[in-house]
Amino acid sequence: MTTLPLSGLRIIDTTTFIAGPSGTMALGQLGADVIRVDPLGGASDSGRLPLARNGRSLYWASLNKGKRSLSIDTRSIEGRQLLVDVITSPGNGGGIYVTNAVGRSLVSYEELSAIRPDLIMIHIQGMPDGGPAVDYTVSAGIGMASVTRSDSETLGVSQTVPTWDLLCGLHAALAVVVAERQRQLTGVGQLVEIALWDVAIAAIGNLGMLAEVQASVSPERVADGFIYGTFGTTFSAADGGSVLVVALTPRMWQDLVEVTDTTDDLAHLEADLDVDFRDEATRFEHRVELARILQGWFSARHLNAIEHALAETRIQWSVVRSVRSLVADLKKDMPDVIGTVNEPGMEAMLATKSPMRFSSAHRQNPAASPVLGQHTAQLLVELLHLDDKTIQDLAKRRIISA
Repeated sequence: MTTLPLSGLRIIDTTTFIAGPSGTMALGQLGADVIRVDPLGGASDSGRLPLARNGRSLYWASLNKGKRSLSIDTRSIEGRQLLVDVITSPGNGGGIYVTNAVGRSLVSYEELSAIRPDLIMIHIQGMPDGGPAVDYTVSAGIGMASVTRSDSETLGVSQTVPTWDLLCGLHAALAVVVAERQRQLTGVGQLVEIALWDVAIAAIGNLGMLAEVQASVSPERVADGFIYGTFGTTFSAADGGSVLVVALTPRMWQDLVEVTDTTDDLAHLEADLDVDFRDEATRFEHRVELARILQGWFSARHLNAIEHALAETRIQWSVVRSVRSLVADLKKDMPDVIGTVNEPGMEAMLATKSPMRFSSAHRQNPAASPVLGQHTAQLLVELLHLDDKTIQDLAKRRIISA
């Protein structure tokens, strides 16, 4: 069987930036037909960094792989009506709309559901009250920017990966699947609202970070180069390389002690402190002293020797490397989650597939992102049954780009 799990679903996507596009792309990689509706000339994220040599946004292309593009002047009365008609167009698996409009949306759930009662609308918001927010402001607002600062810094820093956006996108994708499942059972659609702020709060709450402040005797977290709650940190090798080492369990810790030949030194420290480093919390409490003792072994060896020694243990570890070196390795030996795409005007590029592997279907190779408006005429015929003359007239009057 090669049919992907979500084949037959049709999703109209007017989202921008990360949360919405990443969520709808995840659905598309599982077989859904995702149709982007963009304003003429592209939305506010269509030219975002990083850029390819030809000026095309690699960011936009990577988040919109495999989608079809419909370009409409939604500011015009006719263009807005086209959007409504496309969203509510008939067909099993259709009538699913994902938006992240802030404030008054171009089209409302009430208007759309009056035309198609089984409509599913997923509204991604910044704040629960509908106000705007982005990943980085949410991260600062929930205390995570302060967690990533060091003791010497007075200001918090933004995390490199927009975690809350990506989590929000996956929640949006899950909301589509859940709402569509309910629709199959009841015939009824619904509006689902997902706020970026709520996703972030829920995530840190599920990790015990809210309860930690209320009930824990531990000091509030501040980044100091160590992994919170266990023993994990980065060690420097003699040749300038470095490796991240994590010892979560007593067995991992024992392996680390043995491979670094620090049994006697650490036993003396245990005796002096009257503690047992087999206990995870104790290892975390005395992380600085432990790292100082262990660093000597790493400093005396080149990275290759360290890799060889750690490979024979149960320790969790990884060489610290750049994304550039990762790409070089992926080009040599591509895992199944990686494929290549030929984006318009670009050389063949590495691109990711869905990370999920289903026994019922093979993972599809990644598809290129669309050129803006590439499928406009095709979609207006397919969904609205417009004739060529009407489409040409709309294009001439700049209601659509075709």
